[in-house]
Amino acid sequence: MNDRTRRRLLIPIIVLVGSAPLLAAAQELEEIVVTAERRETTELKTPISIAVLTADALAADQLRAVKDLENATPNLTINTTGFTVQSVNIRGIGNSVVNPNIQPGVAVFQDGLLMAETVVLQQGFLDVATIEVLRGPQGTFVGQSSTGGAIRINSVQPDFEGVSGFFDGAVGSKHDAKFSGAVTLPLSDKISTRFAFNRETRDSYYRNIASPAGPTIYEGGRQPGKVDDSNLRASILWEPNDKLSVTGRIELNTSDTDALAPYQPNRATYPNPNDPSGVGQAAFAPFAVPGNDPYVIAYDVVNTQNRNQSDRYSLDIRRTYGHGLEFRSLTGYQHNNLQTADDPDSTNVNGGLFLNDVGPTNDYWSQEFNLLSPATGKFTWIVGTSWFRRTTPVNIRSDNNLCGYNGATGIVTPCLPVGALPIQSVLLTIDTIQQHAGLFGQLTWKPSDKIELQFGARQSWDHNSDEQHIFVALNTQIIGGTPTDCPDPRFTAVLPAQGLYNCFPVSPGNVVPYKDSTPTYKVGVNWTPN
Repeated sequence: MNDRTRRRLLIPIIVLVGSAPLLAAAQELEEIVVTAERRETTELKTPISIAVLTADALAADQLRAVKDLENATPNLTINTTGFTVQSVNIRGIGNSVVNPNIQPGVAVFQDGLLMAETVVLQQGFLDVATIEVLRGPQGTFVGQSSTGGAIRINSVQPDFEGVSGFFDGAVGSKHDAKFSGAVTLPLSDKISTRFAFNRETRDSYYRNIASPAGPTIYEGGRQPGKVDDSNLRASILWEPNDKLSVTGRIELNTSDTDALAPYQPNRATYPNPNDPSGVGQAAFAPFAVPGNDPYVIAYDVVNTQNRNQSDRYSLDIRRTYGHGLEFRSLTGYQHNNLQTADDPDSTNVNGGLFLNDVGPTNDYWSQEFNLLSPATGKFTWIVGTSWFRRTTPVNIRSDNNLCGYNGATGIVTPCLPVGALPIQSVLLTIDTIQQHAGLFGQLTWKPSDKIELQFGARQSWDHNSDEQHIFVALNTQIIGGTPTDCPDPRFTAVLPAQGLYNCFPVSPGNVVPYKDSTPTYKVGVNWTPN
């Protein structure tokens, strides 16, 4: 789309800058083009239960990220749990996954590249042309992780229709500043480019009451719940003739919130008959109760963080031969890195620390080839093959000071001062390798202008491996057992020498392989009376 329309709700604390006019009250219906089955067809003629959102619809409904789509799409639910899990369900089918070796039940694509984990869905939309929500299993063209359906996010492509673009700006309270825009710049009659960006910063809505420096000062200068987002995409299109098209894309995304702020504690202690001294965690309510300020947190962890990086690189080649036969190639590489540090007790007692790193070498490689027959005639067909490989390392450390009231013994243990070494650390490492290959095809026969029959099939090969190690490190001398070195120095740097901490392996760390070869089929009858 060249003409971009933006609508905003004006309130006193927001100043808006925009270049496009409001939508006219009466506007002609636009024919929406979708690519769910590889060919460009209209939404009405695509034989799939599908919902399509355009850029104007996203702006009008203030839909800014994947999690917002449920507000405008029937049968779609997206639940965010903690830092890393987003459960995507269509018609109630999907997976709430926490293990990177388990695929979600709804596949999400950005410009044809599979976003294979829910941890990479936190970023906002950037210069979107359309979003297609496909309901029901998509076994022929998607294969893996599409039991519930699929979501395809398509960005605006470069074209040769002249210089065009848009710019949006907004400022508001809490030092909020958001600027986004895009521009198409044809360099010649054969080369065109498009650049898109988004930048937003905002202070947290929450007050931290845990800091001794004051009620509005955050520990370590961190602001859990703040916004610091940067998104940039550069696309280049080369069309030397009407038979060849080559599109390259580079997209860089980072999101930093200094940790989320889901907990709203009581600002005062409450009487607990089991802990009258009030020296442990039991002296604090971890969640807000009626009458309390809903924007209050109590983080005592100094270096909380929630930083998500997701970068994508792709090359899309399309070549048309004689009689309309078309060959397509889509090559992709994605780099993801999630770093989190959380205060799990969310009080100003030193109850524990939780670290979760998914990366830094969480990388995807993918390749897909398609061969398409001419779109006209009684018989049309598509054949293709795809390959995907993912390596995902996960490192988790959970420190626990085991303080507060113990209901089993009746003993109240004071919590250690902030910065003291933990009494117990649990270390978990997961190394996942996922490989998928598929061979698929679809044949469409039109015996008349109103009836068409479709036959689709896919053969999928999966080869995954999952290696897990669990260690428990205790800050005490244990008699018996066989201590071993703790893994990953990034997670054990705070622990003293082996003589003080005993590290015991809880799991043997065996590699768990998974292999499967699964065929799927589809038969469809489509009737278009008019």
